Amino acid sequence: MGGRGGGVELCLFDERGRERRARLTELTHEIWHGFVPGVLPGQRYGYRVHGRWDPWTGARWNPAKLLLDPYARAVDGDFALPPEVYGHVRDWPEQHVADTVRDDRDSAPYVPKGWSSTMADPTTNGRTTAGRRRPGRTR
Repeated sequence: MGGRGGGVELCLFDERGRERRARLTELTHEIWHGFVPGVLPGQRYGYRVHGRWDPWTGARWNPAKLLLDPYARAVDGDFALPPEVYGHVRDWPEQHVADTVRDDRDSAPYVPKGWSSTMADPTTNGRTTAGRRRPGRTR
């Protein structure tokens, strides 16, 4: 998600799908991070990235679109492909410019969420309470 965006929000979802947002305020080596109190194992979450919309230069930041954490330990929910999940308007009358028009409809109801299986322990300098694993590696 890098430092090129204008900011990142961590979106937390309860069992009914209600969303609570927390702005990540720290940026280190192009990684947004922060501390959000009350996040426990089993929390469903995703990210929203803010920034400019300029498809001609490759900038397609759209906070209406919920992003799945590529490092999530587990994924909860099904994925569908209705028009709401696209960053651009799919049903624009002038098809030759449709992919340049930003779609501001919320994609959260249509995309899976990350599911946290561990949480950071403040007494261990941010290390997780479970052993660390890198994607693609087993213990």
